[in-house]
Amino acid sequence: MAASFYAALSSSARQAFTDAGVPREFVPESVIFAQGSPAHSVAIVLDGHAKIVRHAAAGRDTLLAIRSSGRLLGVEELDDLGERLRRRSATLALTRVRALVIEKGRFFQVLHDRGSGMSALLTEMRNNVLEYQARATSMNTDSVKQRLAKALLALLPREPGQAVPGPGRIVHNLTQADLAQLIGAARETVERTLGEWRTANILITDYRSVVVLSPGRLLRLIGLDEDGHPLHHLTPLARNPRTSGPEV
Repeated sequence: MAASFYAALSSSARQAFTDAGVPREFVPESVIFAQGSPAHSVAIVLDGHAKIVRHAAAGRDTLLAIRSSGRLLGVEELDDLGERLRRRSATLALTRVRALVIEKGRFFQVLHDRGSGMSALLTEMRNNVLEYQARATSMNTDSVKQRLAKALLALLPREPGQAVPGPGRIVHNLTQADLAQLIGAARETVERTLGEWRTANILITDYRSVVVLSPGRLLRLIGLDEDGHPLHHLTPLARNPRTSGPEV
């Protein structure tokens, strides 16, 4: 995935957005943007993780995405021409979040004035589209174990430019139910899979926390080596998630 919105900005554009916005802090589970509220602003995540959730009429929530430092919140619903546009999902703080909240008019003004702003916005929107496309494809082609492995690898912290993550802790406050919603699986299946991976010393779990000890074994499960390259020696049968699949 390409650089985040904030990382793609020039230093002068970052300063311009800082001057245009209001710094805010959100405690875990607090509302950054409410579903159904007017889409009058965006937020740049400076630190922490936020989750995008859609509330259904029946009271069941669906976790759509997780956004980390540098990402832009609310951009999917920010229509420059639609003054009455309402947010189709809610954005909540998953961990403690520091963010820069920018009113729509000022946001577009900085985009217009700073050349790197529009390029960064296109990068962010492309990231979002690729993320949703990858999830949709994975739902149709991957097993639950492979989808869970991909989700954990994507949530692991990594340095800028680092192709694959090293061992590390997944964001705090992410529950097994959250993971199940994120990959489109039953919570019981996720719980059972995490238990198998604990026994195999691939990871350890704590309250609302997962520590991945061996990302290389998760990479193998999705057909990649420890450098993120395809494992060409796997047979077509072993690559087929509907049959055996590579073992961890």
